[in-house]
Amino acid sequence: MENYFISPVDPDRSDKHLVPVIYDIPLNKRRAKFVKLMESYGVRVQKSAFEMIITDVQYHDLISRIPHYITDED
Repeated sequence: MENYFISPVDPDRSDKHLVPVIYDIPLNKRRAKFVKLMESYGVRVQKSAFEMIITDVQYHDLISRIPHYITDED
């Protein structure tokens, strides 16, 4: 079994999904804003990686918000 910071199998969270987010944003200001967004959804597991257990609604909300924080160069 893989080692996760957040357990992907939890009977109390059967309506939620483990979602990893890995990013590479070169500009500090944009990266700091993106990190704040990610911290509101999950746990930082490495410098540029987060794990989160979120519902479908939270997932779609996150996906809709990400484009406001990144550009094509990221």
